Amino acid sequence: MAEIDFKELAKPFSANDIEWRLQSCGGTGKAWGKCLAYITNRAIQQRLDDVCGPENWKNEYATGPNGGILCGISIKVNGEWITKWDGAENTQVEAVKGGLSDSMKRSAVQWSMGRYLYKLDEGWAETSSNDKPSKEYPFMGKTKEGMKFTWRPPKLPDWALPEEEREKSASKNSQPTLSPEAERERNAEMANSPEYIQLKDELTPFLNAPFIAKDSRDNIRDAIDNYKVTYMKKILSWCNSEREKAAKAAS
Repeated sequence: MAEIDFKELAKPFSANDIEWRLQSCGGTGKAWGKCLAYITNRAIQQRLDDVCGPENWKNEYATGPNGGILCGISIKVNGEWITKWDGAENTQVEAVKGGLSDSMKRSAVQWSMGRYLYKLDEGWAETSSNDKPSKEYPFMGKTKEGMKFTWRPPKLPDWALPEEEREKSASKNSQPTLSPEAERERNAEMANSPEYIQLKDELTPFLNAPFIAKDSRDNIRDAIDNYKVTYMKKILSWCNSEREKAAKAAS
């Protein structure tokens, strides 16, 4: 067989091969949500077929030491099988099937597939107060307080897309997404901008406000620490609204 080019395994997947899961959510007026990106198992299998050949890879499963499921993905290299393992807990929905799927995704990361997704800075979902999914907001969410909402994931930055999709994105948007390195340079400049400094000063008192829930305070801190000015403006408006509600309740 031809020598395997392992760099091909690490290349970004199509946006259509990415699935998003809501990691946390909250809010009392307008919901907010934070989501994580994962590669689908079918995309992993196809990548292995394309790069290694269907006959040169395999997977196997085992029970984890404290429950859950371990997955090992093996690739034949120079005539020998090399296996890399990782594991996951059983999920709340379709426990065993979910555990098998998640453990394979984590094992794939050991082989560099989808590892670039860990570099994503933004994971904020766009939310809507509609409680029925639509083409624009296809996913459902529910806060701890029981409020239902719909949401859609953020767009992937250009560096997290394959070249052909990156070119399509560039033709639609003359402002290409910054690389992680360029993003850090921009953040350094942002830290000294008057707009960021003012927003930070206005948001900081809410970090200790008793009427702001802990998960919301964590999101305020995340927005400040990562110079998310656009989100800082949104969350400041929400914080001011919560302060007004608390003042009315106390009067």
